[in-house]
Amino acid sequence: MAYTGTLVWDAPPPAPGTNFSIIPYVLGEVNRNLEANEDTKTNGKIGGDIKFSLTSSLNLDLTVNPDFSQVEVDRQVTNLDRFELFFPERRQFFLENGDLFANFGYETIRPFFSGRIGLGVPIQAGARVSGNLNEKWRMGLMDMQTASVDETGLPSQNFGVLSLQRKVFGRSNIGLMVVNKQSINYPSENDSINSQYAKYNRNLGLEYNLASSNNIWNGKAFLLKSLAPEKGGRGFAQGAHLQYSSRKWLWRLQQEWVSNDYTAEVGYVPRRNYVNLSRKSRALVLS
Repeated sequence: MAYTGTLVWDAPPPAPGTNFSIIPYVLGEVNRNLEANEDTKTNGKIGGDIKFSLTSSLNLDLTVNPDFSQVEVDRQVTNLDRFELFFPERRQFFLENGDLFANFGYETIRPFFSGRIGLGVPIQAGARVSGNLNEKWRMGLMDMQTASVDETGLPSQNFGVLSLQRKVFGRSNIGLMVVNKQSINYPSENDSINSQYAKYNRNLGLEYNLASSNNIWNGKAFLLKSLAPEKGGRGFAQGAHLQYSSRKWLWRLQQEWVSNDYTAEVGYVPRRNYVNLSRKSRALVLS
């Protein structure tokens, strides 16, 4: 994108019309256990998605009882190390403008990962507004509500995330992210539930992304703070890198730090309590 030109129109393009779509679904199920001679049981479910263009670059997405049965399943992978594996998000509702939510931090220090929402529990409803507010600002706002699970005692939970980006200089930007996971109707008197499911988990983050106009310099610096009821969940995570890339040379210096008490229940941080320094350099030989 650093080398693209500027479009000059001889006449203004026509104004886009209103983009509005509804995608409903009906799901039915009939089953009977013949071996146990049980009665026939039926089950039904209805829901759907709504997409509405607030402006030509800002979209509103709504979903009720979403059904993700058409989504490709994750690959089966044998995990031989002590850290959990990362499987990318494949559900369509979370993919559009997904960089606003998913690119904050590093690959192993993500304060928000949408794959945590609806993991083994049905999603009741959700709403999302994402896109460009104007030439300088981008916004992503999402709220999702999941159901409770009586078998495990998991309470109903609400997931909220706000992501803001402000363009600075030529191609750089400053980002802000707020993530909140809140349990609804939390049984505060049940000690076993308290130890298994936290009442809330929040993350606050600031990030600066550097991208020079000639694409030679790029980098990132971010700071994250977690908030949780327990003392062991109120820590920090921080990272930064700077990279120089030209036709002949490439070098990169990167630093990461995650405290022992940092928690991101709606993110992906497989490892805590470490400091990492790394560098990479090489000469590019042109024939």
